[in-house]
Amino acid sequence: MRYELLGLSLAFTAVLLLWVLFAWASRSVWIVSRKRASRWSPRERARWLFALRVGPLLGAMGYVMGVLLPAYVAHEPHVTEEPFSVSLLISAVLCLIAFCVACYRAIVAWRLTQDLLAVWQQGAERISDASLEIPVWRIQHPLPLIGVVGVLHPQLFVAAHLFAKLSPEELTAVLRHEQWHLTARDNFRRVLFDFCRHSFLPGERELEQEWHESVEMAADEYAARQNPQIALDLASALVKIPRLFPTDASVLPNAIPNTISTVLIKGSGLARRVQRLMWVGSELQTPSQKRMPSLLGSSVIGVFLLSLLLAGFHPNALRAVHHGIEIIVSALP
Repeated sequence: MRYELLGLSLAFTAVLLLWVLFAWASRSVWIVSRKRASRWSPRERARWLFALRVGPLLGAMGYVMGVLLPAYVAHEPHVTEEPFSVSLLISAVLCLIAFCVACYRAIVAWRLTQDLLAVWQQGAERISDASLEIPVWRIQHPLPLIGVVGVLHPQLFVAAHLFAKLSPEELTAVLRHEQWHLTARDNFRRVLFDFCRHSFLPGERELEQEWHESVEMAADEYAARQNPQIALDLASALVKIPRLFPTDASVLPNAIPNTISTVLIKGSGLARRVQRLMWVGSELQTPSQKRMPSLLGSSVIGVFLLSLLLAGFHPNALRAVHHGIEIIVSALP
């Protein structure tokens, strides 16, 4: 039992420490690459920001499962009398708490989504749209809501009064915007992005806002790519929809979880989006709109996976890792 408890404590402690370390590193990378990333397309910028948020946790778990635990299993004696560090146990508990908090946020979002689905589907009228592969529902709602709801089985809900307030062209443009959220599995990305959030790290809210804005701009670009007129229709809809909200309602009610992709979200840079859509003739197709270097993300992932393979399959590397674990554990109070 002592052997298993020590191994679990080491694993959770290492995940927590590496997660924080990699998150700090990713934040530094974003500060350095931010100016260059502003010249990338919104889709590439959103992918880069998503990798910077999700990568630290995946990297920490990959290193622990691919290197640290194999080193521990291969070289740690099953019967040991070395003293158990209290600080090691505390840090492992902190890691468990961090995971529990993240899981709690995901569960709350899922339950809130189910509650909203139950309410919105009451009296909802299903409409047909050949361009969308998911159910589309017309609902009676005081707010001008339109969005893709759900992760595994997404559905699209549209407030009934939007059919009267928006022109057919504007409504079509908005539906194309939502179609991108569907094809990109954006709701799943939102849940994972929120799960990997470090609330105590500086700049996390700023990175999150940058990502949301890039995602919405990417959806705008998808809707407007084939026809500049669609860009103007979408820009017109983005101007109209906020004016349809009651004076005592915010643009995005706090009750809407991150399992819903809607055309209007808090921090989505509405003014910049409208301006960009108005300049669709030059802005979206300008040669200065660069793509993220394809080798950049691939190189980072490749180097990390190669290091895991070399460390995981080389006996001397595992022995060195275990020796380092022994030195660190012995130094802990």
